[in-house]
Amino acid sequence: VALAGLLTQPGLLAILGKANQSDPIHRGVFVRQQILCQQLPAPPDDVDLTPPEPAPGLTTRERFDEHRDEPRCAGCHELIDPIGFGFEHYDAIGRYRETEEGHPIDASGEVVAGGDASGTFDGTVDLSAQLAGSDTARSCVARQWMRYATGRIETTADQCVVDRLVDRFRESGYDMRELLVALASSDAFTHRRIPGGTGTTEAP
Repeated sequence: VALAGLLTQPGLLAILGKANQSDPIHRGVFVRQQILCQQLPAPPDDVDLTPPEPAPGLTTRERFDEHRDEPRCAGCHELIDPIGFGFEHYDAIGRYRETEEGHPIDASGEVVAGGDASGTFDGTVDLSAQLAGSDTARSCVARQWMRYATGRIETTADQCVVDRLVDRFRESGYDMRELLVALASSDAFTHRRIPGGTGTTEAP
């Protein structure tokens, strides 16, 4: 699965890790926001965001489980942690491992409320296959390409363009070439709104 090559890249995993440990939170957030295009609310201002330090005899999963025991944190962490735990075969720098603190790695996870990407999985490669077969994730690809091409987050006024891109991508059998042609010929790419103006004009 091509997506497995992305999600198991040491560079990406290191960016989404801490200096001294893996980071299921940021790895889960990456999948939720960048691959499923689902935004998460900011944590409460008075919540301590310091990750639990490595402790002898405890795995990352055991230390991070406390997030879901805190009522103010549980709502978001139920959406994040079960995805992030699927990356636990990879340490802070993306190095593959079979054990942590003498315990076998448990890389089982679940995508909760992820549309047709929802479901349980075991490990990052299994998660990648689950996402690669999902219309929710594929639609997010079209949305992310539009964001990249226009240099901005889409607005409600762009929804029709986004819908057309997703439809064209789907109808083409998810051909990236067709998506890029549709994007390059879309109003969002060829027109721009003039600040203080009353309409749009073609981009130079």
